Amino acid sequence: MKVGGASGPLYGTLFMSLGKSLSDEVTYEQTANAFAIAIEAVKARGKSDVGQKTMLDVLFPVARVLPRRRG
Repeated sequence: MKVGGASGPLYGTLFMSLGKSLSDEVTYEQTANAFAIAIEAVKARGKSDVGQKTMLDVLFPVARVLPRRRG
């Protein structure tokens, strides 16, 4: 029920955003897009960015290798 530090709300934001972005039948492309959206939500919630020694330093490279729809 309790999580110390900021990681709980950040992981919650990540997974809640993923859940909202996915439909019942998930495709690989949809997952990649949802992951990118979730990372942006974590950036906004944590007021941080890549290179600041946060969880984003792991999440961003993963999102970069997943194909995303352009446009």
